[in-house]
Amino acid sequence: MITFLYLFYNNHRMLSRHIEEWDQYSHEVKSKVQFILIDDGSTVPLTVSKCDINLEVYRIEKDIPWNVTGARNIGFCMARTEYVFTSDMDALFPRESAKKLIENLPVVNNHTIYWFPRVDRKGNFEKDRHLFTIMINKQLYWKIGGMDEDFAGQWGYEDLDFLRRVSNYDTGLIPAHVVNYKDFDDASTTTISRKITNESLGRDKKSGIVPLSRQYLRFPWKMSYGQDYSRNTIL
Repeated sequence: MITFLYLFYNNHRMLSRHIEEWDQYSHEVKSKVQFILIDDGSTVPLTVSKCDINLEVYRIEKDIPWNVTGARNIGFCMARTEYVFTSDMDALFPRESAKKLIENLPVVNNHTIYWFPRVDRKGNFEKDRHLFTIMINKQLYWKIGGMDEDFAGQWGYEDLDFLRRVSNYDTGLIPAHVVNYKDFDDASTTTISRKITNESLGRDKKSGIVPLSRQYLRFPWKMSYGQDYSRNTIL
């Protein structure tokens, strides 16, 4: 099995598009995927109707601006599978790609970080891939140090900080594309400033002046949908 982990912040209509697509996955694919959504303190909490997928939703109860690091750490903490595919709400994983990914799982290895090509909504392949659309072994994620929550509250560099640490490991490409929905309705977050304010922290983390923080999940959060397995599986 594999976990599909998405971060949510006021993306209600885009989420409906995702669930519409997930519902059309084949029974075989659905049986091998755990879906996790992290509601990062949305103004209107994420709610879902009962659906035919293995879905869990967790809500961060404090609206910390750009708490991407903490949200993703919750997902990797609560995932029950060896591998986790993670992306942002503006990257749709179509049914044909899900099928290809499941077919490729037997040949992946736990020391490689996998990337995915990206197409536009007309099906044209884009030159640049989505920066944080990856699949990674859960234990490797924590071995690398997970996301550094020192970056929470400001915009920028949290993904680059993680990817810098990932650069010491092998990378691979899964022939399963995601679809770029960046310009779709509420797929992108536009209510919080995107002025880069973490540049100096990024430099200090890279140079080692400020060490990697392993203080995880510094905020109140809870499961809001799904079966409560009462687990904490940070490795």
